[in-house]
Amino acid sequence: GIKQRPFPHTVQRLVQALAMTEEDASRFRGAARRSGGARNEGPTSDELVSSAISLPIQPTSFIGRQQEVRDVRRLLSREAVRLLTLSGPGGVGKTRLALKAVEGVGDWFPDGIVFVSLAALVDPELVPGAIATVLGIKEAGGEPILERLIVRLREKRLLLLFDNFEHLLPAADSVSRLLAACPDLDILVTSRAVLHLAAEHEYPVAPLAVPTPRHLPEMELLSRYDAIQLFVQRAEAVTPGFAMTEENAPPIAEICFRLEGLPLAIELAAARIRLFPPGPLLVHLADRLHLLTGGPRDAPARQQTLRNTIDWSYRLLTRTEQDLFAGLSVFAGGCNFDAVETVCDPEGGPDYLDMLGRLVDQNLLRQVGKEELRFSMLEFIREYAIERFEERTDQGIIRSRHAAYFLALAETAEPKLAGPDQADSLDRLEAEHDNLRAALRFLLDSGRPDLALRLATTLAGFWRMRGYGSEGRAWLEEALHASDGGSTAERARGLAACAQLLWELAELELAEARAAEALNLFRELGDQARIASCLKVLGNIAFSRARYTRGQELYEESLVISQELGMETDAATALGNLGLVAHMLGDYKRAAALLQESIERLRPLVNEAHTAYFLACLSRDLRELGELEHSEKTALEALTLGRKVGWHQATCAALWSLGELAFARAEYKEAAALYDEALAELGVLGSVSFAPFLLSRLGEVTIHLGDIRRACAVLREAVELAQTHRAHIFLPSTLEVVAWLLTHVGEPARATRLFGGAAALRREEGWQLSPTEHVRNRERKAVLRAQLGEAVYVSQWRRGRRMSRSDLLDDAMAGVHPPTMHPSEAG
Repeated sequence: GIKQRPFPHTVQRLVQALAMTEEDASRFRGAARRSGGARNEGPTSDELVSSAISLPIQPTSFIGRQQEVRDVRRLLSREAVRLLTLSGPGGVGKTRLALKAVEGVGDWFPDGIVFVSLAALVDPELVPGAIATVLGIKEAGGEPILERLIVRLREKRLLLLFDNFEHLLPAADSVSRLLAACPDLDILVTSRAVLHLAAEHEYPVAPLAVPTPRHLPEMELLSRYDAIQLFVQRAEAVTPGFAMTEENAPPIAEICFRLEGLPLAIELAAARIRLFPPGPLLVHLADRLHLLTGGPRDAPARQQTLRNTIDWSYRLLTRTEQDLFAGLSVFAGGCNFDAVETVCDPEGGPDYLDMLGRLVDQNLLRQVGKEELRFSMLEFIREYAIERFEERTDQGIIRSRHAAYFLALAETAEPKLAGPDQADSLDRLEAEHDNLRAALRFLLDSGRPDLALRLATTLAGFWRMRGYGSEGRAWLEEALHASDGGSTAERARGLAACAQLLWELAELELAEARAAEALNLFRELGDQARIASCLKVLGNIAFSRARYTRGQELYEESLVISQELGMETDAATALGNLGLVAHMLGDYKRAAALLQESIERLRPLVNEAHTAYFLACLSRDLRELGELEHSEKTALEALTLGRKVGWHQATCAALWSLGELAFARAEYKEAAALYDEALAELGVLGSVSFAPFLLSRLGEVTIHLGDIRRACAVLREAVELAQTHRAHIFLPSTLEVVAWLLTHVGEPARATRLFGGAAALRREEGWQLSPTEHVRNRERKAVLRAQLGEAVYVSQWRRGRRMSRSDLLDDAMAGVHPPTMHPSEAG
């Protein structure tokens, strides 16, 4: 579909060209352009520079953007592309990209590449005159200058490069006339706004790619990021000898990340290196608009500070557009069109869709998302918009509407978190999480704690399922404190929600206190449904404390109420929890039956999150019952469902179960990888309840792999968590694995004490060894008996049985320090 211009060469010449080297072919394409031939591809090097080119010399080197340069050249090479607009926000590097791209296409335009700077013009009518001035065309008689341009350019193969067109958009009509009258004329435009001409092809120029500070690559890979290279080179220019090191690389990466890869902002920040090293500079970036000043004096005024860059675009807006732009700053993390209409203009005034489109055209707003029309701002642009918003007298009204809108959104989504729309509802809340945070902050700061507590309680399920437990707990605690003395019902709901999050964070004492207070309030209110939910939370806490009999009683009480009220989801989860109790007591058949019944009740409700979690738990019981194939199939289904809904707890449980299966098959490398992945999911979740057990299992397979040093480190972390969070539910297993490690590092007496202490804890709490654990421990104890002799073994065993939990943990901690060298590592 590429239009071909007359081509004077013979077919034989063309066939020969197809067999040329890339270098020869590049020269051939240049000759074809000079002869009127087709433009099929851009050149592959910067060697094709025409003598007709007259471009401004840039004071600094061009860094990165190799793909963008190739893209622009490829578009310029296409016959169908005669008007190409490089669009993007101010400071993104449109001009530098355009100049770099045209350096390599001079042979395509034998009559020249003409750079026309439009930044200083204020009147669109003056654009033709500016072109004429650059080309040396004089006015004659009363002939309009545009007509003289057409006459002179009609037969020319020329590229016009218009720089900074955004404030002169009415002059697009002159561009259209030039293109229509001059068939061999091409035009390249840099502009913050598109021209909206039929012939226009837009190439959005994005900020530079930046690394994610939380997951920084190695130095070699980090230094390849264009944003990092730009910062380092510009910093070297103002501070000779500056270099990126292992020490300053993280703050440099964070600076580039905070500046969102915007080249102008990065250059302005790098210029401050003479005053602040990267670490302190990062601290000062809290006020980006004030810090990032002092650009080169010979740069346009709009590029000397970040504020000026945005202000230039802001002043091109109409008053109504400026008001909308400022109002949009109330949204954190973007918004959809419905939110804009509801929050910014509930009375239905101007056509906001058209105005949003104009803000997108000006690159002050970005249209994001594929399935939903959604808008967002770069953060430094939003900071400027907030300043404009804070000048308004109606900001409190708009913020109140914003909070009300997102409270309603959260309350609409909450009931769907336990049904067929679970995944979509979680994703919707995830997309609006920043707005929900902003609403919470406003409600708390504006003296509306009851509404803040209502919103925080509504979000508790989302926070729990998507791994924001610590954050959710903090919001709930602040709202509970601020609303003390408010609505009893709201306070009870908030306490129960907070207790659930505290349980998952292994803060069991505080969780129990919050849950008990909530239960008393629900009983005063006679709210049976909430009583059932609160009993389940208390059952979870008892379970984590290994008080299985008490946990079973609480789950059964919750089950009875839930069934009486027809609360199917609550009844199904209570059954699943009873299955977990049966598992811990060693009754795997009963556990499997209860879990299967729970899953069968959850499937019709399309509650995929809880289905996934209980499938993962069922997999463990099936494994203990010897149904390995069924166990693996069940765990894989759990993993698929858990990932689908994004519930890290279910995903973690599924990976854990798959790790156990790999362990049982003696596939230790695979088991270690699965345990590591499960721990990563647990880390995202922010929960530590099960971390000691997972770490102990990882330590156990690491011993099998012969990596004693890593095993020590992993098990030390497991013991530390057990000490810090009092996570005793899996304490015997942890102590038993540490004991086995100690048999490898020459401490059989300490190992025997820990085995004895673990046995006492199991007997005291009713914890049962699984068949697999029983076989393993029997074999390991036999090794210790042989090493110590029967008398010493029995003495140390009895000593361990008399030790307290804290003494056992201290003894375990003393034993998990890596040895200087171990025979298995020395070869």
